[in-house]
Amino acid sequence: MYNVFERQLARWLNRFPALKSFIKRLYQAFNFIIYRKKYEVYTHFQLFPLLDRESFFGYYDKSPENRTGEYVIFHASPFPTTKKPSSSQPITIVLYDLQKKTVLRSWNSFAYNWQQGSKIQWIDDYKFIFNDYDPLENKFVAKLIDVAKDCSVSMYPFPVYDVYKNVVLSLNFSRLALLRPDYGYINIKPIIDLKDVDSDGIYKGDLTNSSFGLFLSLRKIMNLHYDPVFESAIHKVNHILFSPDGEYFIFLHRYFLNGRKYDRLILSNIQTGALTLLSDHEMVSHCFWLSTSQIIAYMRRYDHGDGYYIIDIHTKKIEKILNPDMNNMGDGHPNVYGNWVVFDTYPDRARHKHLWVYNLQTEQLTEIGSFYESLKYYEQTRCDLHPRWNHNGTRIYFDSVHDGMRKLYFINFTVHE
Repeated sequence: MYNVFERQLARWLNRFPALKSFIKRLYQAFNFIIYRKKYEVYTHFQLFPLLDRESFFGYYDKSPENRTGEYVIFHASPFPTTKKPSSSQPITIVLYDLQKKTVLRSWNSFAYNWQQGSKIQWIDDYKFIFNDYDPLENKFVAKLIDVAKDCSVSMYPFPVYDVYKNVVLSLNFSRLALLRPDYGYINIKPIIDLKDVDSDGIYKGDLTNSSFGLFLSLRKIMNLHYDPVFESAIHKVNHILFSPDGEYFIFLHRYFLNGRKYDRLILSNIQTGALTLLSDHEMVSHCFWLSTSQIIAYMRRYDHGDGYYIIDIHTKKIEKILNPDMNNMGDGHPNVYGNWVVFDTYPDRARHKHLWVYNLQTEQLTEIGSFYESLKYYEQTRCDLHPRWNHNGTRIYFDSVHDGMRKLYFINFTVHE
């Protein structure tokens, strides 16, 4: 992993994004020449790819496997994913039968990126949903597939970000495309006023009646612990995530001031829209619900530094996970089953990303493996491992490019509570 000086330098360079990108890539190439390993993958576990071609699931906060363990959903690409997403070339949504080890059905989507795909996600045992682009209406839509009803398709006149049962939360993917193209969609030319904080923000919808509208404006979000500097900043939201019981959701409020990014982690009640600020010490990265009342997050606290923290949403108590080995690995994507956290790292000096499992009770830390990522995967085209448990803690799914193309893999790893 990178040392304290290198991390401080990277933080200072945040105010010069273009310069940082150039120096970062040059430095990574220099390190790779020095530290290059003789192997592309190291693991004691057998790897099972779902397809022998370009494929991936997407983000780390959802499981590609349904709760019955029968099916897996994921994306496949007909063109190399070293290229940026194309508005004219769709990717494929795949329904895969785990028992028969075969593709059952597939659909196209024009609304996607390489980090989160089309936001494909299971919403119950046999229904899943994903985003697409409707060229006739020139808008983003969602399509719901009911596997139990011969894969019937229902379409909704809005895109989804996160779904709990029939309740939808979403955001402006065009604003996201301008401010963070890794996660936005490029089909619609973004003609929006980035300073407009009154008619944009987080949207709420209902799959039972297709209602959809603004739920939390950026103005309301800004007014939570208001700071006058907000008026000079550009604002967006990202990474909306329902609590396991659907009563709350968390999201990141990100704002840009003089070329520098600041993060705030915010909690909202899904019924009332009441907001609670959970953390605002400049940096909040990846989060996951440990339970209905606790969150694990990689973030910064001025008094304890960067690392993984556990937040109680009711008491507002924040505790750092004290395992130094875990925190010294830097930022990662945590996904939780019971007391077990699976998380990844960003590429090290040898361009290897590491996959780990950590037990919150015993503090046992287990390395699953390390996986090479070529420098041809960079920024928008990078391939984070984005690990995810299945629903009974017997498999870990992750994306990797160690063999030269993006693929969705799983390993068998049974936890013991």
